Amino acid sequence: MAILHGSWLPTRQRFFVWAETWRRLKTSDSEWSVATHPYCLTQDEFQSLLTSEKPWDSSVLLERLQSRWCEQVLSVPTVMEDAQRYPQLSGQARNPEVETLLYPWRIAGVSLPTATALKLLTGVPLGASSGLVGGDLRYWSHMARWSLDLMARGKFVPAVSADGSGAIATWQLLLNSATDQARLRQFCDRMPLVCRLYQPLKPQPHKAAKSKTTKKTKTTKAKSNKASDTDSTNLPIVIDFPNPSSPLIQEFLGSVVSAKVCELAQMQPLPATAPLSKDLPLRE
Repeated sequence: MAILHGSWLPTRQRFFVWAETWRRLKTSDSEWSVATHPYCLTQDEFQSLLTSEKPWDSSVLLERLQSRWCEQVLSVPTVMEDAQRYPQLSGQARNPEVETLLYPWRIAGVSLPTATALKLLTGVPLGASSGLVGGDLRYWSHMARWSLDLMARGKFVPAVSADGSGAIATWQLLLNSATDQARLRQFCDRMPLVCRLYQPLKPQPHKAAKSKTTKKTKTTKAKSNKASDTDSTNLPIVIDFPNPSSPLIQEFLGSVVSAKVCELAQMQPLPATAPLSKDLPLRE
């Protein structure tokens, strides 16, 4: 059975949704590299899942499946056995007799803008019977609902910043009450670790290119071949440190609040005859 996952990507300012399912695996590649996650659904499999299972209102995913399909790197617990690597499925019990470590894998999914992600997350069912929803995606659905609560209580203020071309007006999140601060700490403590282990897809280093010069001594050729072999077999596998949970939550909430308030402001513009003070520096 397939399970949907997702998390907020602060570097892209997008919400990333992907899915995994169990399948019988062939022998994995023994070379140390960031390989494709073998359990991750392909684009066609993802589309088939959304059309057959019909999880809540998944129309926003289907609409952006073709244009927003992209890759990401995610570090997950990986089983190391007989020089082979196999990522663990979510919820799979760890075998203490088998070596397990964090290892980066390439996953593919749908990247959603903030307003679209809010529409998707607020429709995620929270009942225990919805087995299609992973724990990380369910977590972010609670964050989306909290953002609606903050907007209903007016917990945002206007902010203006300047760049080289002019001024940028945004709406800034305001967590100034003891209740919201306590709730933020609780959500930080309960954030699934997998939400903090996403990292950008970095270009893979290639083997050293062959020199076009034909007149080389045997010693030079031997050194070049040795260096090439070293570069191709000892490529470092880098895993970034987990992102701090508090900034990750606040960036998501702030992005959602700013996008939604701007959307509402366009639907209900301020009347031209509104009684604004002449002393306002940003009256226009």
